[in-house]
Amino acid sequence: TAKILPFIILYYLAYLLSNALSGDFASSMRSFSNEWLPMTIIFWGTLDWSEKKFQRGLDILISAASVFSICAIVQHFWGWNFLRGKPLEPIGHFFIALGPFDEHLTFGGVYFLLSFFVLGYLLSGGGMTILRKRLYWAFFAISAIAVIFSYARSIWIAMIFSALLAAASTSKKALAWTAGIIISAGTAMLAIFPSIMMRVQTLFSSSFGSNINRIVLWKTALKMFEHSPFFGLGSGAFTRRFDEFFVGGFCPIRGHPHSDILNILVETGIFGLIAYIGIFIVFFKMSFRAIKRGSGFFKNAAMGAFIAISGIFVAGLFECNFVNDEIEEIIFFLIAIGLIAGSKAQNFYSKHSNNL
Repeated sequence: TAKILPFIILYYLAYLLSNALSGDFASSMRSFSNEWLPMTIIFWGTLDWSEKKFQRGLDILISAASVFSICAIVQHFWGWNFLRGKPLEPIGHFFIALGPFDEHLTFGGVYFLLSFFVLGYLLSGGGMTILRKRLYWAFFAISAIAVIFSYARSIWIAMIFSALLAAASTSKKALAWTAGIIISAGTAMLAIFPSIMMRVQTLFSSSFGSNINRIVLWKTALKMFEHSPFFGLGSGAFTRRFDEFFVGGFCPIRGHPHSDILNILVETGIFGLIAYIGIFIVFFKMSFRAIKRGSGFFKNAAMGAFIAISGIFVAGLFECNFVNDEIEEIIFFLIAIGLIAGSKAQNFYSKHSNNL
C-alpha cells in the first residue's frame, strides 16, 4: 500500500492547508476530525493477505451480507424495518429498503460495492470450487435485487455502468449479452414494479424536487469553488458557509453538494482534488496490473475491486459517497485489495522475468 500513501498524505495536507486558510480553523478542524478512514489503508497493508485466510474472510462477509440482502427484499414488500423497529418510506405500493442501515443511500452504496465486487470476482474466473461459484452467483443475484429496491438512483446508474464494464473486460460477446440482459431485465422490473418506473421517470424530470434541489446545490458549490479555487474553504465549509453562497431556489436538503468531486473542490480546491483523483489513479493502475499479470485468487479479487470502485466513482458524480463512513470503509477496503493484488502480481512477474 506504500504506493498510495503519498496521495493520502497529500489529501490530508490539502485539508490542513485549506482549514488554516478558511478563516475558521477551529470549526474546520472539528469537521476534519471525521476524515480518518483513508488512514485505514495502512491497517489493511499490515495484514496477512494469504489466499486461504482472505477466502475464508470473504466467505464470512458474503454469508452475512446474503442474510441482510434477503432482509432488504422482505422490507421492500413488508414495509417495516424489523432490524431497527420502524416503518419504511412508501413508494407506490412498495417500500424503500434500508437493509441493516438507517438510510437507503447508505444501503445502496455499501451493498452495491459488495455485490459488484463479487461479480467481478466471478467473471475473472479460476481458483473457485463449483459450490462456491454457485453460492457467489446466488449472492450476486439476491444482493443486486436488494440494491435495486434501495431506490438509490445514482447507484442504479453505477450498476449499469459496472455491469457493462465487467462484461466488456470479458469479451465483446459478453458485452452484447449483458446489454441485452439489462434491457430485458430492466423492462421486466419496470413492468412488475410500477414503483421502479416512477423512480426512473424522476431521473429525467425537471420538476422533481430532488433534481431541483441537486441543481441548486451544484450551483452553490460551484460559486464556493469560484471564490477559492486552489485551496478551498476548509472542511465542512459547504454546510458552514452555505447561506453566504446560496444561489437561491428550492433547497430543503443542504448537508452536502450531492457530488464527491464538487465536495472536494469546495473544501480543498484544486490541490485536494489532485490528491483525491491520485488515490483512484494508483488504485486503478495497480488493479489493472493484477488483472493483466496476476493469476488465481488475487487476480479475481483485483477484478472485483476494479469493477466495484469504478461504479462507485461514477455514482460519486451525483452523490456524496466519500463522506459516508459506512460506504467509505468498504471503498478503502477494496482499494487495499487492488493495491495488494497489484503488488503481488508485480512481484510474481519480476521473479519469473529474472528466472527467465
